[in-house]
Amino acid sequence: MGAEWVGALPGLPFGAPVDLPEPTHDPARARDAADEILSRPEYRWGDGRTPLDRLGEWLADQLDRVTVPLGLGSVPVWVGWLVLGGLVALVAFVVYRRRRNRLGLGGLGGAGRAGDAGRVVVTPGEAAVDWAAEVARAEAEGRWRDGLRARYRVLVALLAVRGVIPD
Repeated sequence: MGAEWVGALPGLPFGAPVDLPEPTHDPARARDAADEILSRPEYRWGDGRTPLDRLGEWLADQLDRVTVPLGLGSVPVWVGWLVLGGLVALVAFVVYRRRRNRLGLGGLGGAGRAGDAGRVVVTPGEAAVDWAAEVARAEAEGRWRDGLRARYRVLVALLAVRGVIPD
């Protein structure tokens, strides 16, 4: 190979000819050496684990910090996922219940709580009300919610008379 033109080499003016020696290395051996060097662990991009794999292993490690000192041994990764799923379900349940309670849709029964003005509590021996007349009166006044409640009371009374539900 003769002199070649190389631009902007340090110490040489632009465009000065440079004599390069002929290569003495076998290209196949150089390629094999490069492959061997780059296959070492320090040059790998990743270890082949997904972020979910890493999270699962981290969860298992955290559980191991609790179980190993207690003499229960190490736990598998799936137990970590199970514990995480249980915690997520617990948090979701607590959020759901707090939201229901805040909206006034709380538990079953339990009359007399604050915000329960719409609940009906019937005690034995209470004076009978003509619910059919109450339906007509509420709907004539435009109180549709009260009218619907009165219609429901008429239905419940009819079912109780027929023996379908207890009084």
